[in-house]
Amino acid sequence: MLWAGERHEYEQCHANTFRPAQPQYNKSITIDLPFPTHSAVELAQFALNALKKVFKEGYRYKKAGIIVMDLTPADAR
Repeated sequence: MLWAGERHEYEQCHANTFRPAQPQYNKSITIDLPFPTHSAVELAQFALNALKKVFKEGYRYKKAGIIVMDLTPADAR
């Protein structure tokens, strides 16, 4: 089992840059997790909260992603 580290969950969302006639918006954010966790439910909640900070209505998004960083084995805690 792996734990997400003390910090670092990275979210991104990007409009389609291959369609320059469409409005463009690209944003990413790195958040600090308040505590280490291995719960997919908690990680998803952190991701949704971060998405609310970077998402804007009115864009045709092509790509979104989440990267959880600083993973460590649970027995290393």
